[in-house]
Amino acid sequence: MNNAKICCIALGGGGKKALNLLKKEVQGDLKFLEVDKKFFKNSEEEKDKIKNEIGKSDIVFIILGLGGKTGMGLVSEVAEIGKSSGALTIGVATMPFSFEGRKIREIANQGLEKLKNSFDAYILVENDNLTKLSDSAMTMTEAFKVSDCLLSRAIRGLSDLILIEGMINIEVKDIKDALKGFSEIGIGSAFGEDRAIKAAKDAIKSPLLQKPMKDAQKLIINVTGGRDLSLNEVVDAVKILTEEVSENAAIHFGAVVDEKEKQSIYITIIASDFRKEP
Repeated sequence: MNNAKICCIALGGGGKKALNLLKKEVQGDLKFLEVDKKFFKNSEEEKDKIKNEIGKSDIVFIILGLGGKTGMGLVSEVAEIGKSSGALTIGVATMPFSFEGRKIREIANQGLEKLKNSFDAYILVENDNLTKLSDSAMTMTEAFKVSDCLLSRAIRGLSDLILIEGMINIEVKDIKDALKGFSEIGIGSAFGEDRAIKAAKDAIKSPLLQKPMKDAQKLIINVTGGRDLSLNEVVDAVKILTEEVSENAAIHFGAVVDEKEKQSIYITIIASDFRKEP
């Protein structure tokens, strides 16, 4: 079992909802911390609290919704605390829906610049793409829930590979090597015959992927299934996914067994180090 330490910090309301979901679903031993408006009133005390919680963490995830005042006001300072501890500091954020208004989108674009300058790497989910994940009309409430779920899924896609003893694990140094600057997530799932192949193709076609995978120089692959997950299925899925990126791309993959899963295979891909960032 990997002894790596991972800390997840939620900034403001946008990060809190995803953090609460993550607490329910995560399998490994992660630290959780919520940072809110109290930071502005007693910043030194709050900074000490964050430093103590982070401790000697190897990876710090900072979760937020771009466009929110609290998250935007805190992101640079909290990210700096994480980086000063020596941890790989990863921002996990959403861009607001267009229906939230032009002003919120403008604030979010300013926040995006902060992400680029504050983190070792950042995973960005464009909320406008979420409607493409559903064949039926998605309500506004459902859309926000899906957004929170994806932030949680991105973190689990990495943390499970490190913390959960699986068929194939990866180490913190692999994550540090694979994540650089802008990163994006693709998800896929399938059950039944050829489920691994179908899930891999589903992940490749994920509307969450904003840039061509062939432009990514780094790729992390998480294949998750139940106790019946076979090595051949993992090989089949990874083969399909690696054919989508440059032959010179650095690829790290792992396979995790989820005891609760009975029939389906889930694949999470995180592509990074693009030739040209957004």
